[in-house]
Amino acid sequence: MKQLFNEVLPSDILRPSLVLFIKCCTFCFFILSIFISFSSVFAATIFVPGDYATIQEAINASSTGDTVSVAAGTYYENILFFRDKTITLISENGALSTVIDGGNKGRVVTFLPGSNSTLDGFTITNGSTVGSTVENGGGILIGSSSPTITNCIIKNNTSNRNGGGLAFNTSEPTIVNCTFSNNTAAVNGGAISFNNSAPIITNCTFSNNNASDNGGAIACSIPQSGTAMANSILWGDSPDEIYCYSAIISITYSDIQGETTWPGTGNINTDPMFVDEANGDFRLSEDSPCIDAGDNSALALPATDIAGDDRKIDVPEVDDTGNGTPPIVDIGAFEYENPISGGGGCFIATAAYDSYWEPHVMTLRQFRDEYLLTNRLGTNFVGAYYKYSPPLADYIAEHDGLRTTVRIGLAPLVGFSWLSINFGIFTAMVILVSFLTLMISGTFLMFKSKKNY
Repeated sequence: MKQLFNEVLPSDILRPSLVLFIKCCTFCFFILSIFISFSSVFAATIFVPGDYATIQEAINASSTGDTVSVAAGTYYENILFFRDKTITLISENGALSTVIDGGNKGRVVTFLPGSNSTLDGFTITNGSTVGSTVENGGGILIGSSSPTITNCIIKNNTSNRNGGGLAFNTSEPTIVNCTFSNNTAAVNGGAISFNNSAPIITNCTFSNNNASDNGGAIACSIPQSGTAMANSILWGDSPDEIYCYSAIISITYSDIQGETTWPGTGNINTDPMFVDEANGDFRLSEDSPCIDAGDNSALALPATDIAGDDRKIDVPEVDDTGNGTPPIVDIGAFEYENPISGGGGCFIATAAYDSYWEPHVMTLRQFRDEYLLTNRLGTNFVGAYYKYSPPLADYIAEHDGLRTTVRIGLAPLVGFSWLSINFGIFTAMVILVSFLTLMISGTFLMFKSKKNY
């Protein structure tokens, strides 16, 4: 009887329970990782032209929280964002290859009041209000809302009154990583005109815009508290760069052409030395005074530039004249591409998800920028990754089955990155260590039970 009791207690009961416990923990952690990694894409993603032939049809079919993803191409449309429906309209391959052309038959994009959507990665061109009863906003009009416009090229638009490229009233838009060029207004604000509003404008470039009266780049009236511009270039606009009625807007760490330097911390008045301004290439040349001259604490500071390259790429040959701990962000929509400093994307993740802009890839890039590139060990790791991973990424991209496998394998890393970004790396580490502790303890107890048996 004593022998029978000793046999039953530790081995036949404890060990199977531990095995089941470890399996359950492993399964739950993996499911949690999948859940977190897909948290940003629970809402529907609608594809153009895959699901709908036009962008407007996709917007019409969308619901709040949805993403409309647009393939490369030129779309001859005049699109409308509806009130009280917040969506993300994003291009798959960036502004250079994804164009919304208004055909000079009205403005290109309209945000109705209450539409706080995101417009990301498009060229907005050939919008015009000439010959119509509509006046302001040749390219884009924002009505009493707070949308985000990012990574866009806004060019060759015309208004028969104010705001050749963009106009808004009683609004609080966030405008980041955009270029405004060759836009024209019959009165004020060749590129942008706004009234009674509080925009945030960060890392934008304005050049060759024209207004007949005032503000070749920007004209504003009654700017509200919270208006801020930083890390931006305003150069070569006519008749002047900025005209403000009733108040001066806060501008810092920007390059603004004028008879004197615009008041504000870190502002300069020096030729930005674009690569090819005449042909619309607003990248910075190697001698540009805008390199490492921005503000790392600017509102809505982007992790990447308009081309998708990393922000805060240090150029050792250039003295840091901006604000913050190096690396210092550049001024303008483009970060200087220094071959020595590197930069670039998450090659393997991009290959696995088939898009640089895919939300999982963006999560990994953000983790890299916030936690890896801020210390020497992480920077060395990223440098080695950039050096050795491209051939592997190319191989992954060519095999659909392997891409699926890699996406599954990346799920825990995406989950950990998401936790770190949203709750801090300490919280993410606590969760990871707790899980590993349970796993190791369970394995040890199971081994000990097996040994006793």
